Amino acid sequence: MGRFNSIQFKMIGLVGAILFAVCTSISIISFYNFSSTLTAQTSGALTELANAYAIVIDKEIQSNFIALETIATIEGMKKQSEPLDNKMAILKAEMKRHGYKMMAFCEPSGKAVSTTGKESNIGDREYFKKALAGANAVSEPLISKDDNALVVSFAVPVKDNDRVVAVLVALYDGTKLSEITNAIHPDDSTQAFMISKSGVKIAHYNKDLVTSMDNDFENLKQDPHLASLVAIEKEMATGNSGTGKYEYKGISKFMGYAPVNSTGWSLAITAPEAKVFDGINQLKVVVLLLSVALLLIGLTLVYFAISTVVKPINRAIARMGVIAKGDFSRAVSAENLARTDEIGRLAQSMDTMQNAVKRIIGNIVGEANTSTTLAHTAKNHMNELNGDISDISAATEELSASMEETAASTEELNATSTEIERAVLSIAKKSHDGAETVLAISKRAQQLKANAVQSEQVAHSTHMEVESRLREAITQSKAIEQIRVLSDSILQITSQTNLLALNAAIEAARAGEAGRGFSVVADEIRKLAEDSKNTVTRIQQVADQVIASVENLSESAEQVLDFIQRQVIKDYAALINTGEQYFQDAEYVNTLVSDFSGTAEVLAESIQNMMKAIEEISCANNESAESTQQIAEKATLVLEKANAVSQIVSSTRDSFEKMTVVVGEFKI
Repeated sequence: MGRFNSIQFKMIGLVGAILFAVCTSISIISFYNFSSTLTAQTSGALTELANAYAIVIDKEIQSNFIALETIATIEGMKKQSEPLDNKMAILKAEMKRHGYKMMAFCEPSGKAVSTTGKESNIGDREYFKKALAGANAVSEPLISKDDNALVVSFAVPVKDNDRVVAVLVALYDGTKLSEITNAIHPDDSTQAFMISKSGVKIAHYNKDLVTSMDNDFENLKQDPHLASLVAIEKEMATGNSGTGKYEYKGISKFMGYAPVNSTGWSLAITAPEAKVFDGINQLKVVVLLLSVALLLIGLTLVYFAISTVVKPINRAIARMGVIAKGDFSRAVSAENLARTDEIGRLAQSMDTMQNAVKRIIGNIVGEANTSTTLAHTAKNHMNELNGDISDISAATEELSASMEETAASTEELNATSTEIERAVLSIAKKSHDGAETVLAISKRAQQLKANAVQSEQVAHSTHMEVESRLREAITQSKAIEQIRVLSDSILQITSQTNLLALNAAIEAARAGEAGRGFSVVADEIRKLAEDSKNTVTRIQQVADQVIASVENLSESAEQVLDFIQRQVIKDYAALINTGEQYFQDAEYVNTLVSDFSGTAEVLAESIQNMMKAIEEISCANNESAESTQQIAEKATLVLEKANAVSQIVSSTRDSFEKMTVVVGEFKI
């Protein structure tokens, strides 16, 4: 025990304790500063990284909204009169171009028709209601009933004159969100995930949790160890950004989070605490080993120094009072050092010891400076790490800007592609319809021409036949008293025919080009009526001559009877006397009477011929009436066909107007 109470061991213990305290204090302070700085930088870096990638995800969401809004502005999507098949063709092309799993056109009632041909009703879906109210909407990931794939529904309103007429829905591959978050790995230990306001995992490095729609808010009821994580996730659900630290299954992690503004989702990026402090832990081991080494070296040096001093001190204990007090602040007196006795040597020893102790302290200070340098080096590394993170943030912002430009170009391209891709497909169809309509008009016009020629031929044939028969009947007719009455009737018929021809000419003039053939027929009928009138006039003249002859014959007969009454009876006696001569005269008269009888028979035959001619004229008039009826029917048919042609022309005009609108859609 006495040995351990000696100055040697006391000094060694004291110096060792001092060295230990100094090394320990320096190490603790350095580790604390390093840990605090690294924790703050890590938290800030995770928050900045979360904000940057939240913007990336938000831009991805916005790019999909922009793409859908561009599709919704296509004229064929806005027009309610556009056939659904045309709209589905547009959606199929856009779905393939943008890589959507499916697209659907939804009516305000909620009826949705998808590009797969299926119909459903999504009127109760929140994203549909929001889009119907005029705002863009995105749903939380859900499992598709068609292929059990994870999908996200994007919905935008289709507006016509600022009025929502429909809703456009696109199914986005939900695994792409996890691909975006999985790409966030500044180092191998960093992981990212994204949750909705209700805590459902929307994107996660473990895709099974996304597929099963895992929710830590619900899991907390079964696993209380999730409390620290759920507390941070609830803060995320409020839409705030920040940092936190949680522990689960013995692993402590830092977490930075930020909201995805356009959706209400929140992105989190985690880093294991052990990985973050891995460098500090290594530095801790190095500093600890260095401190132990320095402590051992110092203790060893102290031990040997004290050992060399103890012997003179033991011989001159009275002289070692000052040194025994451990006061090394004052230099050894020069006078004592100049002594050659034991005290001098002791003084020299004290000086040597003091110098040795000073060297040890100097080494300790040097090592402390080295530790400080190491701390600065570590800080610089952290600054470089911070700069790298800033570069990543800047690169992320540049990527966001590029994505915006790409989206705008896509929109313009999509709008040009989409106005170019949308306009070239409509012009080809209208031109084909116009050609078919023009062919139909040509066929109908040819048919109308053929009918007009046929009507003209029938009218001409009827005219020639009637004229021939009338002329033949008029030529064969002989004047009798009834001819005047019949000729007056014929004159009335020709007058009415002339009026009908005039009316037909007026109607033909109204019909324009389509009635030109009918106008020619009307002119021919009018000429026929005029010729008939002239012929009847000549018949009347001949009839007047015949009547005059008959009247002369009647007057002659009356004169003969009067002569017989007044003269023959008186001369009867003279006639008896001259009987023979009168017999001969009687024979002559008989012959004359026979001739007169023959003449009467000829006249009777002529009258019969005239009656036949009159009957033929009547038949000719009937045929003329029938021909006139046929002409009227043909005129009605021509009118109907003219109306049909007018309707076709109107339809063709409308088709060309629509084509003009469609082409007008083309801007050349």
